[in-house]
Amino acid sequence: MVFIQTPDGRYIAANLFHRYGTYTFFPEIVLLSFTEARIVARSLNLKSSGEWNELSKAGKRPCNIPSNPNVIYKDEWQGMSDFLGTNHRRGDYFWSYPKARKFARSLKLNGEAVWRVYAKSEKRPDRVPFDPHKFYKSRGKWVDWYDFLGKRRKAG
Repeated sequence: MVFIQTPDGRYIAANLFHRYGTYTFFPEIVLLSFTEARIVARSLNLKSSGEWNELSKAGKRPCNIPSNPNVIYKDEWQGMSDFLGTNHRRGDYFWSYPKARKFARSLKLNGEAVWRVYAKSEKRPDRVPFDPHKFYKSRGKWVDWYDFLGKRRKAG
């Protein structure tokens, strides 16, 4: 999918088709304005960016709304919670570091890679960030993956 900005400022999405050495754009889809896209997105009753991404991957996202609205609507963008209407301010929504760490340790996962697989699943509570390292580090709470998952460092 390719996004093209028209002279009047609209974005259109088109598939790029290659045949016999030439490229053709088709079909042309006019994207909704930010306000219209947000109304439609809110009507889907999604709770998180993870659910938005799943909808997109499953091919069920309305075709006139981009999968990356934060990029296309960057001037109006105020976050996925605003776009989806969940009214969650990121810092207030996620559990505190100690509570998230206690939960993560209860899972007895063996490392960051295993956490990432788990975090992509529907098993992860919405109030635990997908990337706890990034979220809690930005708030000065992050120690390291060993601490978060309750694992000991290997000697040596």
